[in-house]
Amino acid sequence: MLLSALHFMMLGHRLTMSPGRYRPGAIFVHNSQTRTVVYEGPDAAAVPALVDELLDWLNNGDLDAPVFVRAAMAHLNLVRIHPWRDGNGRMSRCLQTLVLARHGVLSGEFSSIEEWLGRNTEEYYLVLALTGQGAWHPERSAQVWVRFCLKAHHQQAATLIRRNEEYSRLFERVLVMIEAAKNALQALSCQLQAFLMAS
Repeated sequence: MLLSALHFMMLGHRLTMSPGRYRPGAIFVHNSQTRTVVYEGPDAAAVPALVDELLDWLNNGDLDAPVFVRAAMAHLNLVRIHPWRDGNGRMSRCLQTLVLARHGVLSGEFSSIEEWLGRNTEEYYLVLALTGQGAWHPERSAQVWVRFCLKAHHQQAATLIRRNEEYSRLFERVLVMIEAAKNALQALSCQLQAFLMAS
């Protein structure tokens, strides 16, 4: 129910895509360049049970696993179930962030890899393809996927640290410029006062 409600909130502006409702039939993911099928979702009749199984696992399964691994697996499993006609990737990334948030990783910069994925979209789809290899196969190893997600979180954090350091250096330069401008204004004010007193 929660996932369908989130899906409706995310895609409510596209009513033709039946937001919040599971897909009624088969679904295929195509390579946008070659137009070939790169993934086929499980049968539509299996979707409700698969989503229920995923939710049960989120609430009760592998609770001792590292939270970043659980979040990555939630993302992978939801995108592989592909329960809706559209927005499956967005919802899967949203679920990954939600899992992290439920475990106290609340800062968007660390709980979401959305920014990093925006710069590495091709690699994201490649790793998904390697993990899924054409169709729903939950027994396949997800090691490549988990490594990819951990790398994404690490590099996102490194980018934020670097960005903060750059902002700190920029702030220091601005302070120096403000101080220089203040000194220049004081000197100009003194000169102006001297000029006015002399005339």
